[in-house]
Amino acid sequence: MKIIDIREHSEYSKIIKTDNNIILDFYANWCGPCKVLLKTFEDIKNDNTFDNVTIVKINVDNFPDIAKTYNVRSMPTMVFTSDNSGDRKTLKTKVGNMPKGDLIELIGSVYNG
Repeated sequence: MKIIDIREHSEYSKIIKTDNNIILDFYANWCGPCKVLLKTFEDIKNDNTFDNVTIVKINVDNFPDIAKTYNVRSMPTMVFTSDNSGDRKTLKTKVGNMPKGDLIELIGSVYNG
């Protein structure tokens, strides 16, 4: 698993076209639960779990247009996407924080069937 905090639209555009399994993590710097979710993602990354998944962190204050594209209204919001044939699809959306074990189970169910 890799975690990328986008800084520019061009970076988002490149990642969305090159990586297959992407979790879009919509957050804000002032959002307490978003900070907890980041720590959970980092813990999962350190466990070397889900090497086929990329977390793309998107700050809604800096990229409101991307948040609007995915109908983000609350944070944190995770949008699970996949692109197997050049057509990115939203597989699942989850609003709110969750414990590490539950998040591991969710990621596994979405990407590993």
